[in-house]
Amino acid sequence: MKRVKGFITSGILLLVSALPAQAAESTKPEQQVSFSVQVSRQVERDMMQVVLYAQQSGKTLKEVSPIVTQKLNLAVEEAKKRQIQTGMTNRRTNISYDKQGKASGWIDYGEITLESQDFTALSDLIASVSEQLAVQNIRFTLSDQKKQSLEKQMTEEALQAFKQKAELISQNLQTKGYQIANLDLGSPSDLGVDSQPVYYERKAVFSSSEAPSMQVESGLADLKIQLNATIYLKND
Repeated sequence: MKRVKGFITSGILLLVSALPAQAAESTKPEQQVSFSVQVSRQVERDMMQVVLYAQQSGKTLKEVSPIVTQKLNLAVEEAKKRQIQTGMTNRRTNISYDKQGKASGWIDYGEITLESQDFTALSDLIASVSEQLAVQNIRFTLSDQKKQSLEKQMTEEALQAFKQKAELISQNLQTKGYQIANLDLGSPSDLGVDSQPVYYERKAVFSSSEAPSMQVESGLADLKIQLNATIYLKND
């Protein structure tokens, strides 16, 4: 039993004595390099968003509110026919005052948002309800499907660009490869940024008699994705 115990003890001593040598090897300095790569793309916005509004004034809310509701419902009905998405964005009532500052009645105001990738159908809808609702603004953005697709494609491109640049640095500095220390990859910028909204006066500028449909330009979105990296260059 004593011999066995002595063998185990000596083995532990050997391991401990070997640790300083291993620690010395692990502390050998390595070259560290930080750099960034960027991928950019210009794409056409594929989603059109329109805000229509109705406003009515009168002596009582009972008089004005049904009129505004009827006009907003008309937009909903027309949107359903064309499979256009709708959403209420704002509905408010305010007291109106006369020149002497006395309450003289009520103002009812309501907005509805319409959204579609079918620009022609949405333009036709605007014309069809132009006698009842006016255009508050029109803007263009990217659909969720296009956002997801672009983010996947641009992320793959950014990672490929990182790999090529890391290998180029390693080759030119004549090292034996590299090891990733840190990667910081952001999401494509401007994916959710709309083009500048186009505002219109209260009058129905898209009346059915003047313009049965309007021609629209969605514009282009400039997308960028940046990857910041730090690598260690292998010397052996």
